[in-house]
Amino acid sequence: RRVHGGGLQVMASKTSVLLLFACAVSAYALSPARKLVSTPKELPSDWEHLGPADPNQKLSFYLVLNSRNVEELEKKFWEVSDPEHSAYGQHLNLDELASLSSASASERAAVLRYLKDSSLDMSVDGNSVGDLIKVQAPARTIEQLLDLQLQNYRHLMSSAQTVRTTDAVYVPEAIAPYVRSVWGLTRFPPHSSRISLLQHTHASQSVVAPRIRRVLEGDQQIQVIATVYCSNGEVTAELKPKHLCADHPPLVQQFIITVTPANFAPVVLTAGLDAVQCTASKNVTKDPAPTCFISTPSDTHIVPHVPTTVSMVTVYEDGTKSEDVMYPLPVFPSPYTSPDLLMDLYHMPLGTRSTNPNNRQALAEFLGEYYSPAELKYFFESSGLPNQNMSTVIGPNNPEKPGGEATLDVQYMMAMSTMVATDFLSFSGGSEIKEPYLDWMFEMDQTPDDKLPLVVSVSYGDDENDWSDEEVKILNEQFIKQGLRGVSLLFSSGDDGVGGFRARDNEKHCHPLSPEFPASSPYVTAVGGTQLSTRHNPLCSDLSRGLTIRCSTQREVACSAKTGGVITTGGGFSRKFSRDLAPYQTDFVESYLESATESKSLPPNSYFNRNGRGYPDLSAIARNYLVFLENKWQIIHGTSASCPVVSGMVSMLNEVRLDAKQRPLGFLNPWLYKVAREHPEAFYDVVIGDNACTIPNFPHNGTCCPYYYNATVGWDPVTGLGTPRFDILRNLVIEPTLKYPAAGVVGSLAMSSEYHLPGLWSLVIVLASTVLALVVAVAYQFVQLRRLKHATSSNSYRALSGPAAQNAVIPGWA
Repeated sequence: RRVHGGGLQVMASKTSVLLLFACAVSAYALSPARKLVSTPKELPSDWEHLGPADPNQKLSFYLVLNSRNVEELEKKFWEVSDPEHSAYGQHLNLDELASLSSASASERAAVLRYLKDSSLDMSVDGNSVGDLIKVQAPARTIEQLLDLQLQNYRHLMSSAQTVRTTDAVYVPEAIAPYVRSVWGLTRFPPHSSRISLLQHTHASQSVVAPRIRRVLEGDQQIQVIATVYCSNGEVTAELKPKHLCADHPPLVQQFIITVTPANFAPVVLTAGLDAVQCTASKNVTKDPAPTCFISTPSDTHIVPHVPTTVSMVTVYEDGTKSEDVMYPLPVFPSPYTSPDLLMDLYHMPLGTRSTNPNNRQALAEFLGEYYSPAELKYFFESSGLPNQNMSTVIGPNNPEKPGGEATLDVQYMMAMSTMVATDFLSFSGGSEIKEPYLDWMFEMDQTPDDKLPLVVSVSYGDDENDWSDEEVKILNEQFIKQGLRGVSLLFSSGDDGVGGFRARDNEKHCHPLSPEFPASSPYVTAVGGTQLSTRHNPLCSDLSRGLTIRCSTQREVACSAKTGGVITTGGGFSRKFSRDLAPYQTDFVESYLESATESKSLPPNSYFNRNGRGYPDLSAIARNYLVFLENKWQIIHGTSASCPVVSGMVSMLNEVRLDAKQRPLGFLNPWLYKVAREHPEAFYDVVIGDNACTIPNFPHNGTCCPYYYNATVGWDPVTGLGTPRFDILRNLVIEPTLKYPAAGVVGSLAMSSEYHLPGLWSLVIVLASTVLALVVAVAYQFVQLRRLKHATSSNSYRALSGPAAQNAVIPGWA
């Protein structure tokens, strides 16, 4: 810490120096000895320092204790997650997990005793698994306990505030042997994966020209959202469309919107004032001009699934016009994403709903994101879905201040898993945001087996480089423990392509490429994003060979900002986790690397870790989602949409298993890659697109990194295995035979005898079934041979000879 002397020069004598040294030694002797557990940190570039924390502000942090049997836990994790292993699905209940993994009882007791005997103002709580101790205390108490200074910081993009320290962190020597880390005071909270462009503005150079804030493109219609000015540059106070600029004449007469699809002629559209709605902008932007929603005629033919430029002009009553202003990015007209579209696209039968009381799922929401039950009800009604209430809300929720992230997650996860009991897990509410991950894990550890969510969707993440090796190790151990209990954890892969969010306005962050954690963890399932396009295969997308081939069918391509996707799906290779930690994907990733090396489409080796865990694992649609938010329909894009959609589908796959008296899927990846290996038809292989670009950081167009990954045949670090075919996965999710006592919820039914057949009767039934099947098969083939003999003697089959006859498929024969 620096002390500035204001230019005063001080001469110190040898005596004063010795005296100061003696005082320092005395002070050190009086203070308790401490152990360093965290080195000083640099302040991230996207945060600013505001000043010291309020000493009375209540904060919380975690003491992470030494775990036991870490290697045994991981070994057991792989066994219960591997469909090829005899222990597949034999998840642990909470008591079994605690007995295997918790810290030493004596060490835990020593830490708790020290904290309670310290006479400091704090409350202390331990988790059921026994490796986390949560401490809540005023800032002054934490500073005294851990020998640090807490400060207030503000995020430059979101303005969210938090309390952190960039100092080194020490723990008292009395508990140092038992504490491996202090969590929640040094790492700055994550940013959300979801993007909403309602706040973004494209500034025009002219004061008179409109400022296009956003372009919404849907089914055969485009809507421009723009701030509008009068011809003299003044701001009108009139909000009725037919009176715009009545206080600063001439009146606005109409708007002209020009839509230009790539390789097509421009379409000039006139938007009369009947198609305009205006509102005051003061609550949305500092610009005082009104914001107008200007729609093109609904019967206009707009070429779908083609990158399209949009520009607009304001026309005034005296015939004068404003400057023609173009939106800086291409838009991509396509249908709005709704539950109906998703169910049709992924082959989920309409009316699919849960009836199993043991099926349960959850959404983990961070950074003060809330949802509105009233808006959720309206969304269900409008989508033709049965109304469903949230089963449990854990943590804060303010229905009066719903957020885009939570609203999107809740509406679409529940829509894709109708009537599955759903929990809303809310962390880090209020004005002060905290590190949420261990809060979430702590809550999961406190959840009894019969209330445990079997699937959890998480739409948050950070650049992997922002995490220390110790932090990711701690969190991965927590993920392993959840997998051991039979929980499927799904994370969105990010929305800024290979560069990460810091590359949005600075290309230097493209080297090296920035993988995102927790999506890059080998112990979770990462979900990427796609968009619909008519250029979904090389024939339809190749416009460079002198002939434009237009395909009419729409399928999925990688979601990318440069093709109008607004966001770009995240993906790549971890720089922290070796592929040895993800053996389920080794053959897929090595096949991709071999192919990409041959085609010279890989980034240079200095840009990525060729031996790292590859992600995402699979994908789903990530753009143009219809969300009912703030009592109106809004459009949101992001892998934060695709993640809850896939998570809801996983819950419905669990429904099939639970109905068959089998256990939940748990950690998904070994099963997913096994299915892709044996049944590639279970996934739609996305082969077009890349993840070069970031989200546009308005008024800039974002960054497109010079090196990136391309979607291709098979697994790739853009869309993973592809997008799921629910109808096929549903038929593959049930194991042909039960290798273990089945249970609907891990631990709660494990000892129930109703799922067992006595051993002798089981053997009799199997033998009888086998004999019956053989008899039927022999009889069937005999009948087919008789038919064949009869057919080859008839005139109708005499023309079938030579190679055609050799290749003919006879009914009943393969």
